[in-house]
Amino acid sequence: MIFRLFRPFRWLFNLLRRKNPVYETMTRYPFCGWTVRVWREEPKLTSGPDPEVWQVCDRTFETDNLKPLFVALAKLPRIAAIEVLDPNGNGGLFYPDWR
Repeated sequence: MIFRLFRPFRWLFNLLRRKNPVYETMTRYPFCGWTVRVWREEPKLTSGPDPEVWQVCDRTFETDNLKPLFVALAKLPRIAAIEVLDPNGNGGLFYPDWR
């Protein structure tokens, strides 16, 4: 019953509540016309590129088979998203399991 009284004010409570900041770096890795972009969560404000992401891309990028690249990048900690685009701008995205 009491929740019905506060329902019209829910939008106001949502405006006033404190938001938790989320920081991410974005690393862009170009290779033979292909583009890999990787977002990683960071504990504080940081800018890319992320050297760890570049190392993984240097070791595992193959234009014939992209799955090893997705698998290798997904093993890095704090991965938020991975995007791989072909020279025409088409591609795929990977997101970790969101709980």
